[in-house]
Amino acid sequence: MPAVSDQTHSRVRIILLRHGRPRFEHRGWIASRQMAAWIERYNQAGIEGDPPVNAVAVTRQAACVVASTLPRSTQSAQLLAIGREVICEPLFREADMPFAAWRTPALPYRVWCAVFRIAWLFGFSARAESRADAVVRAREAAQRLVELARERGPVLLVGHGIMNRLIAEALLARGAVGPRRLRGGYWTSGVYEIIS
Repeated sequence: MPAVSDQTHSRVRIILLRHGRPRFEHRGWIASRQMAAWIERYNQAGIEGDPPVNAVAVTRQAACVVASTLPRSTQSAQLLAIGREVICEPLFREADMPFAAWRTPALPYRVWCAVFRIAWLFGFSARAESRADAVVRAREAAQRLVELARERGPVLLVGHGIMNRLIAEALLARGAVGPRRLRGGYWTSGVYEIIS
């Protein structure tokens, strides 16, 4: 007769959700050296509109709601978790956007964002947190979310596009089951579970 195991397994559930659309409008072309001011304005922007029904439904599954300290994340979380505590920590902020201090050429900001984010993926990190440092921070963020989930139950992080992806990779590396790639749209989410 096989021995009966007395070990019990606990399931940790973490939901990663991207914030709502930022209330931010910028027209015209800029030089890359103007990206510092652009990034600062973007990081101070709140969000526009209300969360969709599916994001509200996902929030109801969470016992604990967490956000970064950037307004677009914090405000999204507050709209989703009306009347509930939202834990806001800088650990979950978006990965920094690097930029170069070139006077020319002038390009649309979306072009600069694409250029510098792709360059960041390949190691360029002027005036910003490096990709390697962001990966380390994502591992710390994943650990923090696991700890919160063990203490409080299912956790929802209302985070950011790049950082949520890095946290998802860190959770998968720990043995979590969930999507290999998060969708990038506003208010989209992915669920990760770890059995320990």
